Amino acid sequence: NYLDSVFKILNDRKSKGEKFVISSDGIGTGKAKLPDSLYNELAKRINSFAEKEIMEYKNSGSENAYEIRPGVFTNKNQTKAINEIKDFYNDNSKTSFLVKGRGGTGKTTIIGKAIEEIISSSNGKIKEEDVAFITPSHKTVGVLQSSLSGTKFQKNDVKTIDSALGFTLDKEKDAFIQTDESRQNNKNFAYHPNKDSKFYPKIVIIDEASMVSSEKYNALIETAIETASKTGVNMKLIFMGDNVQHAPVNDIVDGKVLRESYVFDQVKDQAILTERMRQGEESPIVPITDLIANEIEKPNYSGKFENIKFDGIDKLNSDKTEGVEYSTVAEKSNTFKKFIEDFKKNPDGTRWIHFNNSLNKNTHILIPEIRKSVFGEKNAS
Repeated sequence: NYLDSVFKILNDRKSKGEKFVISSDGIGTGKAKLPDSLYNELAKRINSFAEKEIMEYKNSGSENAYEIRPGVFTNKNQTKAINEIKDFYNDNSKTSFLVKGRGGTGKTTIIGKAIEEIISSSNGKIKEEDVAFITPSHKTVGVLQSSLSGTKFQKNDVKTIDSALGFTLDKEKDAFIQTDESRQNNKNFAYHPNKDSKFYPKIVIIDEASMVSSEKYNALIETAIETASKTGVNMKLIFMGDNVQHAPVNDIVDGKVLRESYVFDQVKDQAILTERMRQGEESPIVPITDLIANEIEKPNYSGKFENIKFDGIDKLNSDKTEGVEYSTVAEKSNTFKKFIEDFKKNPDGTRWIHFNNSLNKNTHILIPEIRKSVFGEKNAS
């Protein structure tokens, strides 16, 4: 709103033949300062906007909101989540907490702000380097590192869960296991009496909770409890994730394949974020993914979408959101052909968003098909 005000005024003056320069020193006419009349008009307009927004903000009941970026404050839902994380940290009887929300609701931002608040009120008892960031896969390590860029935690290492807990690959079993030697490795924080490094994080942020298997969840909890018992460091685990994303493949508990990550069922203290901070309302992706997510969250969800209704999605194929298509399995061949054509023309601007059953069979079939069609048989891998 402020920028709109500034540029509206400048455009009004520009239409009268006046020329303005915008620089780090402000707005001026050539090298001169703003004319008093323009400065006063601009100040009045901005103050008017500010008073209106502050009044609306106070009326929303968010007076105790946190500033997460200059001039950007948390909504009520986000404010509540930050306060709950702070309460969780100060409760020595609790080990795990979950921040749950769909993509773009600000999970990383809100957790980061909560940790900053905890650090600033700790009187030096906890510092940025006492916070560890881990995630299920090497691919998501890079994603999390990118999201921490520009924050107070940008220098913190991001590890995979296997690395952090001292899991190592057993080639004979074709599985990651914990060994006495791997737990002693100074790159992880699994407890070991002869550990090379005595570093144990006080807070562990676990991203992509939907991908955390029951085995890894139990290992994290056991590590936190053992660390507290052996070292006195009360390690706090804060998970974040989207419960409508895929569960780990073939994660079986009590004879049943889990529909969602074990984390979402086991962590009792949870904050749920619902309002998006990114992906604007005009985004063509959001309405489609919301339909799918709403279907997944239904109690009688079967893992299939034969009856899902995409009513109203056709309106997305407008000039504003050109290129949005959806298809049933029967139509896949035509859509697939069109996708390959578009991808070859514009690889950076063409995406296939694919949802399938919990065993990921369709994805495992589709990805090689796309690679072969785009890159050829020899380069498909």
